[in-house]
Amino acid sequence: MALGPSVVAIAMTMTPSKVVADDGAAKADRITAAKALGSSTDKGAVDALLKALDTRNEELRDACIASLAKLNGASVLAARLGDKKQPERTRAEAARGLRFLEDASTVPALIAALSDSSAAVRSEAALALSLFGTEQALPKLVACLDDEDKDVRYYAADALGSVKSTVAKAALEKRLAVESAAAVKYALKVALDKQGR
Repeated sequence: MALGPSVVAIAMTMTPSKVVADDGAAKADRITAAKALGSSTDKGAVDALLKALDTRNEELRDACIASLAKLNGASVLAARLGDKKQPERTRAEAARGLRFLEDASTVPALIAALSDSSAAVRSEAALALSLFGTEQALPKLVACLDDEDKDVRYYAADALGSVKSTVAKAALEKRLAVESAAAVKYALKVALDKQGR
């Protein structure tokens, strides 16, 4: 059976980057494309894999994480995160990607991002640090409890709950006494419970 010109044209335009980023593509095709991107020279590979991390399909997400690791995605994303010339969205997405990669070498970049001018970047960095690197980030996370943005405070509290420390406990108690946002109060209480009030 011969393929028509439109089928051939579509097949030629569907690179692995486009397939993995296409929410309408079959899951098996997206997983295959994600795995292929791990050894690709496609300049759009990191961005396509980063976008696909939002999937609810664990097998696809795992394939994206593995391919990002093969492409040295942690250092690429850490560099983007620290590059103030990058748009806010790009820096926030880089921090989000680092959260999935959980690469200890990126902790310094995430700590530095806690001082970013963008609340979105700061909250993504705090969220990533709640999963790994929390002890290294302790002083900056304590400072983030006083951030003007409630999401940053929430994720900082969440992160501090995982560190058994008198410094963290005292900072959480101090913030709880003055916090007005209900969600942040909840995160502070949960963090203190983890600390063993």
